[in-house]
Amino acid sequence: MLTHLMESIPALPMTVSLSDFVPFLLIPFIGWGVRHYLRRRNDWVPLKRWTFSIGISAYFLTETARSFYRPFIYANGINDFHIADTIGNSAGTVTAIFMIITLSNTGKVKPYQLMLMTFAGLIGYELLSASANHPVDVWDLLATALFSILSWVVYYGILEPSFAQGPTQGGREFNAKAPRRKDAEENFSV
Repeated sequence: MLTHLMESIPALPMTVSLSDFVPFLLIPFIGWGVRHYLRRRNDWVPLKRWTFSIGISAYFLTETARSFYRPFIYANGINDFHIADTIGNSAGTVTAIFMIITLSNTGKVKPYQLMLMTFAGLIGYELLSASANHPVDVWDLLATALFSILSWVVYYGILEPSFAQGPTQGGREFNAKAPRRKDAEENFSV
């Protein structure tokens, strides 16, 4: 029964090699490095944790699609409406924007400025990499623009309002009269 089932599944004309897994091996090191850097800078706050989570998740999605989804689509001649073609520019744009926001000191440069500079850099790279053998890919330009706008909406529409400073601290209600933890009081006693 099982052998009959296995024989009915068509063989995929694509290969998977060890080099397809290298980006996934980097994820724990990237995570440790970013966390260590932000903790040393005393900037490992909830907003940075969320921007890092979005950035590293988009990186994982990008590399999964580049390593497995794109070869499968190309090998089988499937029309996926240019998703496989533009995955680097779509999820890669989200990765670039959120990782840059995570690692930047937002006191000097505002997140919207970082988003615009990242967008301009990615569009500039796409245009400057054009040559006789590699024409400008309009779908890549559109994917970069669309996912830059999506990143803007996620940051300014969801994350920033959730973690706004003021009467709330890190997106949570701040109550000055709330009882403090006993160990915190002991650490600050004179």
